[in-house]
Amino acid sequence: MDAGGKLHREKVGPKGLALRVYQKRKTQIRERTFFPELLSHAKGPTFAEAIDDYLKRKEPVWRAWKEWKRIGEKWKERFNVRYLRSIDAATSIRKSPRSRANSNPGQ
Repeated sequence: MDAGGKLHREKVGPKGLALRVYQKRKTQIRERTFFPELLSHAKGPTFAEAIDDYLKRKEPVWRAWKEWKRIGEKWKERFNVRYLRSIDAATSIRKSPRSRANSNPGQ
């Protein structure tokens, strides 16, 4: 697990080597030098690419397509160049302007 509590799996090899890599990762997490996004070679699409693809596929189906396109542009502004796999529900709530307006800073 990384500092955020997300489980990351790696294929390493024999058990002895796997134990050494496991200890190394735990140390990196404690030192805050573990960046799992650097481990994966294929990062997948960015959030903006996924939104564009989804809107393109749904254009013939939706009647209010222009409204959804406007909403998609707002989301693309918010998650500018992040990869799709790095965004989860908690991230989207933290980034939402509504959640900041509804939050209570005194508590």
